[in-house]
Amino acid sequence: NALRHAYYVQWDFPQVGWAIE
Repeated sequence: NALRHAYYVQWDFPQVGWAIE
């Protein structure tokens, strides 16, 4: 989800968000 990606990007790092997703 784009929202989830943006959420993780703001939270930590975009790479971390994409890895989790």
